[in-house]
Amino acid sequence: LKSKTKETAFHEIAELLLTKLSTLGAERYIGKEDIETAKHEIVRRLENCIYRKQNR
Repeated sequence: LKSKTKETAFHEIAELLLTKLSTLGAERYIGKEDIETAKHEIVRRLENCIYRKQNR
């Protein structure tokens, strides 16, 4: 049960991380720069979560 809860929580957080990218993808007029910016925002959040945790 604990493993399933962690898996579900991870899934939901991943969905939240990708929300902006998904929203941009649905826009009619979107520039490549907008997609790149959203992608880098996701990468930065992942880096902060992973590396901040390792440095503690």
